[in-house]
Amino acid sequence: MLQNPRKTKVYDFIDKELGKVEPIGIYDIVHNNGFVNVGIT
Repeated sequence: MLQNPRKTKVYDFIDKELGKVEPIGIYDIVHNNGFVNVGIT
């Protein structure tokens, strides 16, 4: 059963001095396993 994803502000912070993140990831549906790498700019 597919669901709609939640709307979030994943790239924004309230304090701009903290920087921004760039999440990049993969998800394996067959093995129900995933990986996310978060780079900070």
